[in-house]
Amino acid sequence: MEYEDGSTETEYVPASDAASGEELAYVVSFRNEGAKTEDGVVMTVPVPADMVYVEDSVIADDADVDFSVDGGKSFAPREGLTVADGEEIRMASASEITHVRWTFARVTPGEEGMLAFHAILN
Repeated sequence: MEYEDGSTETEYVPASDAASGEELAYVVSFRNEGAKTEDGVVMTVPVPADMVYVEDSVIADDADVDFSVDGGKSFAPREGLTVADGEEIRMASASEITHVRWTFARVTPGEEGMLAFHAILN
């Protein structure tokens, strides 16, 4: 919502209430409920086929974030994410991103966090 003074407020509603062109937040919460520290924890979330990833919208609690444009077969940091366009190699556009991957160096017992990204409904 945008107010007359130019300030904005985010309103969260169920995804089932979203209409074409609206921005949605995909949020995943996690917690290590085990008794040991886990190293190299990887979480991958696909961008739904009817959605377009919103540039610079990733939220990550102390994780490295990579992206895929090939259905999750390969990943690269956003600044190194390229696609072949004929004989030319170019930077991938946000609309070409198919998956977002978070890699946590270590998740200790009881540790919890959140990861998220935004996408526009087609």
